[in-house]
Amino acid sequence: MLHYPTGNYTVTVTAAKSPNCAITAYSISNQTSCSIDAKHKTIAVTVPFPTPLTALIATFTKSDGSTAEVGDNPQISGTTPNDFTSPVTYTVTAEDDITSSDYTVIVTKNAPQVGQDYGGGTIVSVDATNRKILICSKNDIAQTVWSEIYTPIFANAGCLSRLSSLCQSGTYYFDEIGSGKPNTELILKTLGIDRNSAAKHCTQYREGGYTDWYLPSMWELYEVYKIFQSPVAGYHWSSTVDMAHVNRQAITLNFDGANWSSDDFRRDTINIRAVRNENY
Repeated sequence: MLHYPTGNYTVTVTAAKSPNCAITAYSISNQTSCSIDAKHKTIAVTVPFPTPLTALIATFTKSDGSTAEVGDNPQISGTTPNDFTSPVTYTVTAEDDITSSDYTVIVTKNAPQVGQDYGGGTIVSVDATNRKILICSKNDIAQTVWSEIYTPIFANAGCLSRLSSLCQSGTYYFDEIGSGKPNTELILKTLGIDRNSAAKHCTQYREGGYTDWYLPSMWELYEVYKIFQSPVAGYHWSSTVDMAHVNRQAITLNFDGANWSSDDFRRDTINIRAVRNENY
């Protein structure tokens, strides 16, 4: 009879560590949209204007056992802030510590909307082509004369009508959107900063902590009118002088009915609104 040796054997089963390294869900608070392109490993998020992008916190789901880093900074879902003013790359390393994937997150803002409160006032115009917005004070900031003195300011002359015989080829038009700021600077340079003027009132306005307010050009003023025509009433100064009377009259707009006029620099005390513009 044969006898075989006997003994105890220990069997150890080790589960292979996962090679999965994907971000399967991603969101940022108050987002308006989010999409994950798994093939190209990109994530596109849209947030409302004017959300600051410098310290946004993302909530995300990744493969079990994996880790995520941005640069050398470990990422914890719902906790770690990142600056999304430029694309942010998450490196997701699988549980096996061998396989990894890079996901690029791009956060953009929705376009600003006319009528939206922002930048110390209300947005009254959005130039999507040049990505600029015009912001107006929410209220009239003063009633004042346009200037204490009569003096010609030719460079910021404009026309009440583009069909007018006064509007000749080669004439400088300083009535357009964007012209109010150089107009205001020219007015202060011509009149002197010590003299009372509508332009001076606007540059001294400080709502929202901003220091770049100015007296709107006639067409910037018209954008203001379109938003604030009711219940605001009365005539309002623009920074555009009347080409026919450059030494004594500036163009005004009546918010009661969009009636253009020109009024005497010194004699007429009229409402003013301050505006400012910025890129977005």
